[in-house]
Amino acid sequence: MKVFIRVVILAALGAVALLAVREYFTATNELYGVKNELSHEQYEITRQRLEKNRLRGELTIAKQELQKVQTELDATKQKLDAVNLRLSGLESANAQLLQEKQELEAKLHSLTELKIALREVKLEVYQKKLQQYLEKKKLQEELDAIKLSQGNRGFLVRGGLPQSQNYQGGIKIEVRPAP
Repeated sequence: MKVFIRVVILAALGAVALLAVREYFTATNELYGVKNELSHEQYEITRQRLEKNRLRGELTIAKQELQKVQTELDATKQKLDAVNLRLSGLESANAQLLQEKQELEAKLHSLTELKIALREVKLEVYQKKLQQYLEKKKLQEELDAIKLSQGNRGFLVRGGLPQSQNYQGGIKIEVRPAP
């Protein structure tokens, strides 16, 4: 019986040892699983931090581009305001020209107004021709003054008139060939 008790105790101790070894392997397996999950989670955290930094960079770039677009939009609005202002000025000038055109058409349909308009046109043509004549005369006087200052080609001049017309005696110049 002692042997039997020893065998039972040994079997019980063997079973406890087997259970302890099994628990050890299970705990070790769980420990490796937890370590594996921990490293995976740390990898995910690192990846997400990198993604976060990348997204922050993209956000900064997008903000800069948005600011640039906003500046361009403001400049474009200012140009549009200037164009609209110029357009309104041109529209008012156009309206004034249309009114003037209507007034001129009304004058041209009237016979007396037509005669007055013809006189005005003739007067303008005469004034232009007179102005051209005066300009041409002034230019010719300047050219004559320049020619006079350059010399008189051997004529004797007295009182602005050539002496050959006022002086009857004249000067006789003979040219003989050399011997």
